[in-house]
Amino acid sequence: MGANSNIEWTDHTINFWYGCKKIDTGCARCYMFRDRERFGQKGTDIVKRDYKKIGQELKKFKPGDKIFVSSWTDFFLESIPDKWRDEAWHIIQANPQFTWLILTKRPKEAIGYFCYIHGKILNVWFGVSVSTQADAERLIPELLKLPVAHRFVSVEPLLEMVDLRNYLKGLDWIIAGAESGKGMRYCDNEWLENVVKDCKKYKAPVFVKQIHIEKDLITSDSREPYFLCKDIEYFPENIKIQEYPKEFKTKIGVK
Repeated sequence: MGANSNIEWTDHTINFWYGCKKIDTGCARCYMFRDRERFGQKGTDIVKRDYKKIGQELKKFKPGDKIFVSSWTDFFLESIPDKWRDEAWHIIQANPQFTWLILTKRPKEAIGYFCYIHGKILNVWFGVSVSTQADAERLIPELLKLPVAHRFVSVEPLLEMVDLRNYLKGLDWIIAGAESGKGMRYCDNEWLENVVKDCKKYKAPVFVKQIHIEKDLITSDSREPYFLCKDIEYFPENIKIQEYPKEFKTKIGVK
């Protein structure tokens, strides 16, 4: 949890604490709960990390690396003490050589936290995670209110057709993909095609992370009629796309 992340769109992950609370349909089969249960832990238990160890991890990263914050929690989780978040934010601000990616399902809490921060932090990208149209209509307008320089949306796990056209002019990056893990809920390629088509129309960079591919039921003994595919070579041509914002390639700091 901190180096060479298996998440395709980032270089590393950093968690200042572990644990979360499920709040919408997309959370139902969250990998964090699944993985922590494998180690005999409860996903709802909040555990703070040693921030000194995080500082040691950061010394191993290269300038310009992308760091996904809170892959096993939510940076704006309501139950987190303000002191924890303040200390974590201090570390982020003290390391402008990295691109920090903060993804949340709680943009209203983010607005409350950042209303006291002046200026736009250019090396921090803020995003929301949505799975349904209802999620998009509830969360993206709140994201657009955030006084930040860069905004992105992760449409993962994509559970139905989602229309982003009303929001794409205010977004800098879209990530989309199917659900993973045991009991994963099916993602139709047509839903991904729709996201990609709209992103191209509005010139928003889009990264298709993973898809579901139907299995040959004769040769497969899996109970699932499809499997997760992360190899872009097997994606249909119209969704074979993994774009990054051009800003990721630019030296960035604080404005």
